[in-house]
Amino acid sequence: MLSVGDVVDATFELRERLARGGMSVVWRAYHRGLRRDVALKLTPVQDAVRVERLLREANRLSRVRAPSLVEVLHAGHDPVHGVAFLVMPLLLGETLAERLRSEGPLSRDELVAMLLDVAAALEALHEVGIVHRDVSAGNVLLKKSEAGRVLGATLIDLGISWEATSAPVTTTGHIPGTWGYIAPELAREGAKPTPRSDQYALAVLAYEAAEGARPFAGELPEVVFARQASQTPKPCHACGKPVGAAIERAMERDPELRFDSVLDFASAAAGLRRTVDLQYVWRSYREVAKTLGALGGLLGAVLLFIWIVSSLEGVPTKAVSTSALDGGAPARVDGGPPQGR
Repeated sequence: MLSVGDVVDATFELRERLARGGMSVVWRAYHRGLRRDVALKLTPVQDAVRVERLLREANRLSRVRAPSLVEVLHAGHDPVHGVAFLVMPLLLGETLAERLRSEGPLSRDELVAMLLDVAAALEALHEVGIVHRDVSAGNVLLKKSEAGRVLGATLIDLGISWEATSAPVTTTGHIPGTWGYIAPELAREGAKPTPRSDQYALAVLAYEAAEGARPFAGELPEVVFARQASQTPKPCHACGKPVGAAIERAMERDPELRFDSVLDFASAAAGLRRTVDLQYVWRSYREVAKTLGALGGLLGAVLLFIWIVSSLEGVPTKAVSTSALDGGAPARVDGGPPQGR
């Protein structure tokens, strides 16, 4: 068990334990080489396979850049203490979880600002095939004005981010993440995390930020999963539209019914539209067609009448001569003299 004063990898002096999640612990550590504090996430490892996997994922994470995503500076393994570690900048501030406990829910404008930032961070991960897997109030650090107003957020703690091509998460019977935010489809044996499971977690986060509580309550993960699978969450009354409607869609039990991306979800919640939603267009078309159907007959008759009148105005009064009726030469349509044989 590591404690204050211990040195990891002969470089990082542990100074303060900041957080614990699952098997990992995040420390404030002093980097002796850089002479500054950093955030150090330590994970116990028992074999070289886990070490190799963490370092491989850390290499991919270190290449992801987004203003609202914490940066991975370095990763390594300390065999003396039996831990693998991630090094990240030390970001000080208040997490969403702390804000909800101290001051309560966010305003709608604050919620949208936070949602857009977290969605942008997740989109950056998803574009390179990485699923965060632990979107939760404790992993969102708020950006505030001097007056304390929430202006945005930074997504932190990439310790269990998952490559989309990796093995299913439930093969060992354990589902990484914070229960209550975990998408219901991940409770199935062999289920695999996807960007849409991150989207579900982000919707729960938004609901919680607006209401001050998660949509499904329960003291045990099994209870929460059962409610997610069988119940519809209560409407988010504090959200208002369009935030509430967007959250409802992003929390659909069927992942295919959710938005195509987390940015589409956040944009819809903010009243924006990044891409054409074909289902929305089709529903709108049907409503318009239904409305026009009642007027279609009358409108068509009016247009036909106008066309007939305009056509008759150009027809001369003397269209055919008597000589044509007698078998003579055809008449000119303008009433001029008949042409010779």
